Amino acid sequence: PVGGDAPLERLDPEGTARAIGAARVWRRLQTPLVIVSGIASPGQAPDANTRAMADLLVMHGVPAERVLRESASRNTRENAIYSVRMARAMGLTRFVVVTSALHIPRSLREFRRAGVNAIGVSVHPLVRPSVGGGRWWPSSWSLGMTQAAVHEFLGMLKP
Repeated sequence: PVGGDAPLERLDPEGTARAIGAARVWRRLQTPLVIVSGIASPGQAPDANTRAMADLLVMHGVPAERVLRESASRNTRENAIYSVRMARAMGLTRFVVVTSALHIPRSLREFRRAGVNAIGVSVHPLVRPSVGGGRWWPSSWSLGMTQAAVHEFLGMLKP
């Protein structure tokens, strides 16, 4: 994250996509709550990403009183546990998890472990858009996707 006043200046592309995707889901389903989560970058306040995501949700029409911030988790498992705990304290039992397509399987597994069967909504396609013959050459995008896939695979190996 770069810093600045506007939410888009305070979030990385992943956080921005998740927040905008969550706003889209909220508009369609009118869910009672939207719980945002995200680990802050080194040097940021612990809730920097969740504050920025909440601000972006409000900019996209989600009432501020319907946005809760979960800033305590350090990983997907803790996020599921803490988010389920927050929602259940308010009497909610149904969950929609909005995250990248690559992260949905692990997220849904952790929400199941936390005691709920969530529905996953993707905010990123798994494939890169076609852009001429260059898509067949190695690229930093491909390397980044490989790194993300390995991260998710290793995360699924945790007991």
